[in-house]
Amino acid sequence: GCGGPSDTGGSDSVSDSGSSSSSSAEVDYEGYFKSLTITSGNLLVYGRSESLSRAQEFFGESVQGLFAQKGDSRYYHYRTGSYDTWLSEIETEYGKGNEDVTLAQMLDAFKEEIGTGYVLFDESSSASVNCARSIAGVKGVVMIDESLKEWADSNGLTQEYDAREMTEKECFDAYKDEFDNTGLVQQKGENIQLTDYAIACKFYCYFVTDQTPASLTFRNEVQDWCSGCAVYGWCPIDEGTDVAFSSRYGSFTLASDYCYNMSVFSCTDFFGVDYLEQPNAPADISDYATDKHYITIVTSDGDNLQCWYGGTFESGQYMGAERGDFPMGWSISPALYSLGPNILEHTYRNAGAGDRFVCSVSGLGYTYPMSYTTEALARYCAILDEYLGACDLSVVKILDNGLPEKTIEAYSQMENAKGFLY
Repeated sequence: GCGGPSDTGGSDSVSDSGSSSSSSAEVDYEGYFKSLTITSGNLLVYGRSESLSRAQEFFGESVQGLFAQKGDSRYYHYRTGSYDTWLSEIETEYGKGNEDVTLAQMLDAFKEEIGTGYVLFDESSSASVNCARSIAGVKGVVMIDESLKEWADSNGLTQEYDAREMTEKECFDAYKDEFDNTGLVQQKGENIQLTDYAIACKFYCYFVTDQTPASLTFRNEVQDWCSGCAVYGWCPIDEGTDVAFSSRYGSFTLASDYCYNMSVFSCTDFFGVDYLEQPNAPADISDYATDKHYITIVTSDGDNLQCWYGGTFESGQYMGAERGDFPMGWSISPALYSLGPNILEHTYRNAGAGDRFVCSVSGLGYTYPMSYTTEALARYCAILDEYLGACDLSVVKILDNGLPEKTIEAYSQMENAKGFLY
């Protein structure tokens, strides 16, 4: 595979120091992210040649995820804007063409290569959607909303599971031993996004919005079960509460609830990104005067993967000024190295003369380091150091309710980190 941070799917210990790391010591760890495998033929694009209902999109996303789970990320959910740019660049920069495919063709491919089973769900119920997403991944079945049941039955599919009245706790209790606990998806049922990746990775999906004692007990049970993992999606209650909740279990949040096609963008071997070098070298400190104050302006929200997926930072303006009028710092998530290397490479390749990148809060994902145990924080920083080296990032933003000695000690051990913004 490509150099830099290694991936094991959380099952084996690997050793990979990263091709660009300044550290000579190798780091053994269980990887946070899964590397999927892209198809050998053209990407098959659905939703471009025909308009799809929300229920049909859920079906398409589930087929996309199941093929990705089999090691064949062949499908791409068409969206306009930046997603069209990524699709075009996959052809122009990486040599893979694409062609349209209909939902009927996806149905035939599923029946021929995977199976005929489906889980029935109610798209108006958030819990039902998340239970269906979860079951589809571990049972190898597609998602069929009630509105599509007649279509599914008439086309040779068979209902094997019913998630219409199932609670998220019932789903967790029933299939806990089958889910992959190296990741967790917190996603609203109204969102189609992340369905493909959640199914491909067999992650458990839930979105608990109330704060009753029973619900808090359940959330603690889930977070403990997948401690030290990446939490995809976003926060069901509020940012401070939920990020702290995950941090207490040594996990970090990846704001990604509006990300499409993660099952394609996480095919790291295909994109072949090894070491990325920032386009603008930092100034020599000796050039700075000692009798002046210097200001740096750095954008926030770079930890949001959907901002990079969706092209939020492609704008030609910021703060009322034309991009390039003054040097600007951009916070960016090094997790893109594993979850969107093509997007990361595009960003560096198209940077302006004044653009410089720093690692977003608080490393690989949004977390409060002071809530980590000493051991969990040491592991997190060891892996982060690998990603900093691979992404040529030397400044790390830290967001927390304090900066105890434990945090300073752990982050200062990273040889690729030269400084911090607190």
